[in-house]
Amino acid sequence: MRPIGNRVLVEPSKAKESSAGGIVTPEQYRQRDVVWDGVVVAIGAPQPNRKGYIFGPDVLPGERVLVNRYNAAVHTINGKEMWLVKPEDIIAILEEN
Repeated sequence: MRPIGNRVLVEPSKAKESSAGGIVTPEQYRQRDVVWDGVVVAIGAPQPNRKGYIFGPDVLPGERVLVNRYNAAVHTINGKEMWLVKPEDIIAILEEN
């Protein structure tokens, strides 16, 4: 699947089953998070704005990102859950230290 227009395809990361202290989180609470993290799989072609300037997304394929869950369109592709989001719905890029 290749996004069209100014869209980003994100593959979700697996939800954490326990906290750093070892407390197991039930499935029903793992899905209540407002922010989800995942890996960018593909980005669509940038679209020009009203003045004709072209701005692409600030993310690249392979980067880990945080996504606002309420704005993500969830799709199942080849048995895998994927999110289709607009670049403005990506909250942050997670960088490794």
